[in-house]
Amino acid sequence: MTPIAIIGAGIAGLSAAWELQQSGTSDFTVLEASARAGGCLASVRSGGFLLEQGADSFLSAKPEARELCRELGLDGELVPSAVPRTCILRDGRLLPLPAGWSLVAPTELEPVLESELFSAGVKAEIRRRFADDIAPTEAHEGLGSFLRRRWGAEAGGAILTTIAGPLLSGIYGGGPGSAERFVVPRLSSPSVAGSSPFTSLRHGMGSLIAALVARLRPGVLRLNAGVVAVDRAGGGWRLRLASGGTVACRALIMAAPAWRAAGFLREPHPRLAGVLSEIEYSSAVSVNIGFDPAPTLPAGSGFVVADARALLAATFAHQKFPGRAPAGAGVVRMFYGGPQAEWKDRRLARQAGADARGILGARLGNALKVRVDRWPRAMPQYTIEHAARMAAITRAMGEVKGLALAGNAYSGIGIPDCIASGRAAARRILGRTMGIEF
Repeated sequence: MTPIAIIGAGIAGLSAAWELQQSGTSDFTVLEASARAGGCLASVRSGGFLLEQGADSFLSAKPEARELCRELGLDGELVPSAVPRTCILRDGRLLPLPAGWSLVAPTELEPVLESELFSAGVKAEIRRRFADDIAPTEAHEGLGSFLRRRWGAEAGGAILTTIAGPLLSGIYGGGPGSAERFVVPRLSSPSVAGSSPFTSLRHGMGSLIAALVARLRPGVLRLNAGVVAVDRAGGGWRLRLASGGTVACRALIMAAPAWRAAGFLREPHPRLAGVLSEIEYSSAVSVNIGFDPAPTLPAGSGFVVADARALLAATFAHQKFPGRAPAGAGVVRMFYGGPQAEWKDRRLARQAGADARGILGARLGNALKVRVDRWPRAMPQYTIEHAARMAAITRAMGEVKGLALAGNAYSGIGIPDCIASGRAAARRILGRTMGIEF
C-alpha cells in the first residue's frame, strides 16, 4: 500500500508532491491521466516563437510562486513584465486604463478625471465619493452591488461595465456580464517594492513544471494513469485506474478540479461531493498568433474588452515579456469565453484573425503561427456563494479522514494560490497543520 497518493499533476498536485518530498517523505505517488504533467501550464516553442498555452505569469505580490522558483534554482530565470500598462476596448477604441487603478477601484483621482472612459456625470460622482471609506459587507455581496453602493448607482455601474467587469472576466472567464456576481477581490496585497505587477520565466511558465518534474524522485510521477473511481478500503483508499489496475493508499490528496473530485467522492462521501459539485466553472480558450513583422500596437501589455464582443481580452506577449518572439516579430494572444469557448478551432482562429485585423490593424498575411488552446471547465467562478460553499466544504471535510483538497477552486485561481493550496494539502496530510486547509 502506498502511504500517500495524489490525483492530478497540475501545478497544485506537483506542489503537493514537492512539499511531501521536501518534508522527507519519499513514499508517495502522483497519478496523472494525460501524457504530460502541468495541467493548464505549458509553453511551446515553434519557429522562434514562445507560445504560452495557459497562464503566462504570476502576481509578483504573492510570494508562493517566487519562493518555489527559488527552491528549484530558477531565481535567475525570473523576468518581470516589461510594460504594465493596460488598455480598455470601449466603443471600438483602445483607451488606457487610468494610472493607479487597483483592479476594481481607483486609488488616484486625477487620472480618472482625465480619462476618456467615463462621462462627466460619472466623474463628478467619483469625485464626490472618492474619500468615502466603504468596504464590502461581511455577507460577501456581489461585485456589482458593492460598486453601486460604494460609488453610487451611475458611477458604480459604469465602473463595473467599463473596467472592473472586463478585468475580472479576463481573469475568471465566464463571458460578458458574469462579473456582476463575482465576489469582491481582496485588494490588500502589497506590491513588491520596485517590481512589476507580473513575473514570468525566461523560457515560459512551462519551465516551472519541467523543473518540478525533474526534481521529484524518479518513479513518483505516473503519466497516462487516469483514475476512474475512488472507494474507501479499510482506513484508506482504493483508486481504480483506466488501465484496469488499482492503487491502494492510506491518505489521498485530491488535486483534480472540484467537479471531477465530486464525481470521485460521490459514493464514499456524498455530502462532500454534493458541495463540490456546486462550484461553477467556465471554459477557457486562447488563440496565439505569431506575426512577422510585428503589427504596430499600442504601448503596454494588452487590453480587456468592455464592448459586447466574443473577445474577452488580448495580450501583446512580446511587449509583456522578453524572448517571446524573434527580433522584429510579435505574438498577440486572444482570449475567448462563454459560448465562444465551444467553437471549433477553425472558427476561433478566423474570429481571432478578424479581431486582430479590426481592432489592431494587424495584417493577417504576416501571421506565421496560429495556435488554439482550450481548457474545458478549467476556470472556477468565485461568485457570491463561494464563501458559503467553502464553509460547507470545511464542515464536510471534518467527517473525512485521510483526505486533502488542492487546486484553484478553493482559495484563489492564480499560480501562487494553487502552489499554496498544494503545499497546504501536503502539510495537512502529514499532520503539520491545525484544522482544515485547502
